[in-house]
Amino acid sequence: MQTHECGSGLCLSYSRSESPARKSSARRSVGANAQGQGNVAPALTDGVPNSLYEAMACGAFPIVSPLETIFPVVENERNVLFARTLYPDEIAAALTRAMTDDALVDAAAQRNLEVVRRVANRETIRARVIEYYESLAKQTTS
Repeated sequence: MQTHECGSGLCLSYSRSESPARKSSARRSVGANAQGQGNVAPALTDGVPNSLYEAMACGAFPIVSPLETIFPVVENERNVLFARTLYPDEIAAALTRAMTDDALVDAAAQRNLEVVRRVANRETIRARVIEYYESLAKQTTS
């Protein structure tokens, strides 16, 4: 396991070699960065942490704080596992489950790629931003 700086503070990443979980074809197919890695990124601030999207995009299984602002984006035990920041027992339980529950992690990897494509894809966002600014421009000229 290793720690690193991420958008919400300090993140913990773990790799398949540290997990007793089997190697799975679904996770391997997600890409080079999806070798069974996970990302634990507890946060106390609102917003959707960039580290969440980064983990989802590379096929890493996210363990994140249950912030109301991310409820519309992900669902506990479907895309992520929630663990409250100030509760180390919750973080440990979520980490243990993510490292041992291949079915959960494999299914989430596929779903999470779709979520990232839908809500964080640069081309998708660009089109929505242009549309938004065009609507603002029309309002100011009316």
